[in-house]
Amino acid sequence: MLNVYEQVSKNKIQSGLIIGLFITFITATVYLISSSLDLGPDLIISAILFSSAGSLVSFFWGDKIVITLNNAKIANRQDYFDLYTSVENLSLANQIPMPKVYVIDSAATNAFATGRDPDHALICVTTGLL
Repeated sequence: MLNVYEQVSKNKIQSGLIIGLFITFITATVYLISSSLDLGPDLIISAILFSSAGSLVSFFWGDKIVITLNNAKIANRQDYFDLYTSVENLSLANQIPMPKVYVIDSAATNAFATGRDPDHALICVTTGLL
């Protein structure tokens, strides 16, 4: 069984692999299409640039995109005391920075955590789960 640090390292490697495979897939697909239609190399260069840019945007700003799309509001200590203090206590116990805590106004029972490292992490919970 992997310890926490080994799991984090494994997840980082897998994330890099997924990003690389995405860029490779898009580039290969555009190459096949452009070579079969004799469109030239400009389209392939564009595919590399756009897939790389899309990967970077999702890596650095994916959490903000998800929060914005779901109209999540930041959870403050007064309104969501139990949730806020639970996250605060867990981060203190694990000696990591406290992630930002968000709440989505939805009857669905759902929660997720995202972020590329402990300094850029967030936790989001629906009101249905609370």
